[in-house]
Amino acid sequence: MWALVDPYRVKVTRKIESLWVRVLDVPTALAARPWGRDGDVVLEVTDPLGHAHGRFRVVTRDGTAEVAPTDADADVTLDADTLGALYLGGVATETLQRAGRLTGPGVATFGAMADTGPAPYCITGF
Repeated sequence: MWALVDPYRVKVTRKIESLWVRVLDVPTALAARPWGRDGDVVLEVTDPLGHAHGRFRVVTRDGTAEVAPTDADADVTLDADTLGALYLGGVATETLQRAGRLTGPGVATFGAMADTGPAPYCITGF
């Protein structure tokens, strides 16, 4: 499903969405989440609404991150909706890369930093 541009155009017999996230403030959100490995990548986030749009250097050390806007070349490019999926940890970066949702030479590094597990679980529908 991650490879589909518009998953709602596919005929589905049943689809349940319990939880999703839209990151509005990239530096604050990424600094608040846990990180699995030390690393340094520049993310380029595209956002048609403009909230999360920009390039951000993410430097992780000892499970925490410092995130700041930058003009440096991007190591990883992704859309705001993909960032929301990655933020919660429900899908691996490798899965999203294979689906064409993450591109760039730094995807493996970013995956080692970001893929911490376990997958999120939402017990309440809303």
